[in-house]
Amino acid sequence: MQAATAAGFRGAWVHNNCWLTEGFFRPMSLPKAYRAIMITQAVRYKRPWLAAKVDGLAYVESPRYRRARSADTSSLIHARRFTNLPPETLCRLINQARVSLIRSEVEGGSYVTAEYLASGIPVVSTPSLGGRDVYLDASNSLIVEPTEDAVAAGVERMIRTSTDSTLISARQARLSDEFRHRFTRNVVGTIFRETGTRTTPEHIRETSLRHKMVEFVTEKQAAAMIRGEA
Repeated sequence: MQAATAAGFRGAWVHNNCWLTEGFFRPMSLPKAYRAIMITQAVRYKRPWLAAKVDGLAYVESPRYRRARSADTSSLIHARRFTNLPPETLCRLINQARVSLIRSEVEGGSYVTAEYLASGIPVVSTPSLGGRDVYLDASNSLIVEPTEDAVAAGVERMIRTSTDSTLISARQARLSDEFRHRFTRNVVGTIFRETGTRTTPEHIRETSLRHKMVEFVTEKQAAAMIRGEA
């Protein structure tokens, strides 16, 4: 944003995670069946092996991007593995964990971090670049060194820390709403004023907002949908 402004562009800094609406992922009063949950692709930049020493782990492997280098997850021998979970089942599984894990060093805003927080589950993270830390603070997370021992110890410490799932979820929703308001006011509002559009930017936001990550669609599924075969 700073570079774009210096080059003469106009814009607004809006975190990508704000487009995951909080109505779907939410706190649920469910028994805790797992000490931690990790939702990730089995790729190297996600560093799934850092959870190798975490007991009681639920590991949800999401579809891998084709160009990402695969990671060896054989060290996660104690984890309960899941794949291809429907959204409602995934939301319930998140709520059955005491702590959530995110371990990448560099990536974008990290949608799964928003899903964890919207569900009211505290996060154990490693230091990172890319933006997920914007949503993290001492009330909802713990930042640990990127080693197997540090991640396992972080899970233990986070489990012993008193947290409030309702407050964690509410903070995530409040911050997302602030970003949406910024986009509505500074981007859509500016365009509408300069083009003489009479529709209010708030109306566009209220009628157009859709949850960004309810379900993953593969290229094959998307092609079938376009052809009317799905």
